[in-house]
Amino acid sequence: MRIAACLGVKDEVELIEKSIAHLRQIGVDLIIAYDVNSTDGTSELIEKYRSDRDFWILRLNEQTPDEFETWTRAMLALIKSADVDWAIFLDADEFWIPLTGSLKECAWLSGNDVLSVARFNIPTGADGPLMPRSLIPEHYDELMLYVHRVADLRAHLENDPAAVWIQGVDEDKVMARPERIGTIEVGAHNVFSADSIPLRRAKPTDLLIAHLPFTTRSRFKRKVANIRNMLAAQEASMEGLAWHWRRWIDLADRGELDDEYDRTLLAADRIPDLRKSGKIRSAAELLAEKAEDAHAAPKRQA
Repeated sequence: MRIAACLGVKDEVELIEKSIAHLRQIGVDLIIAYDVNSTDGTSELIEKYRSDRDFWILRLNEQTPDEFETWTRAMLALIKSADVDWAIFLDADEFWIPLTGSLKECAWLSGNDVLSVARFNIPTGADGPLMPRSLIPEHYDELMLYVHRVADLRAHLENDPAAVWIQGVDEDKVMARPERIGTIEVGAHNVFSADSIPLRRAKPTDLLIAHLPFTTRSRFKRKVANIRNMLAAQEASMEGLAWHWRRWIDLADRGELDDEYDRTLLAADRIPDLRKSGKIRSAAELLAEKAEDAHAAPKRQA
């Protein structure tokens, strides 16, 4: 079995090498990095990994109208030419966490075309993200995740000024068999069939995604500035999307972005209460809870 990773990159100089190392650690055979006009040194970093064998690079310019439609076509063409059985779609701040440490050992790969993988935010404390240096199974108990689901996170944030976006649960990301992909949803939260045959879909119980949205204040501000520029150029294709980014742009315009970042930082004395309430759990706990299902024969889900 061969697996490709379609890795989105935009000014992630602090994370990109950690992301690449983790993908290789979990068994990804080919990385296709699509760099969206990075200007912070990320472009130069990934160039040193370029290889016809296992690291391809696709350059994008978000200032070009309809660039993401062009990206979708180009990415799909690359994936389908790559001789791989599965493709995962992720950004550089998303770390895929398989139960066994190997993506290829995920029990749900058999009998399905698309896996929708649950994604959880990693809390950030005053000393940095609550995650171990090495994301291997032996350290999953040190990887903390916000797991409390809010029915309508957008309404919750609008109604409660003290609420914090990071404490919600993110949308799933997907992995899929390349030959079954017709189109990819913006953000890679879903894929659609290349033909009239329904896709066999499932939510794996032995795999999750740890999302690292916040690391430093400067990175957060840079990401908000980047998304502002992207939305200005791609508004037609992004209409109705990226509401949380639009919220942060509005906060930046009001001079409140520093306050928003400060609200995301988790004080050490709050962690025990959040752990006790179940709002924060470790990756080990989440995966162990589903271990029995993960080792059972997977069932197809429409």
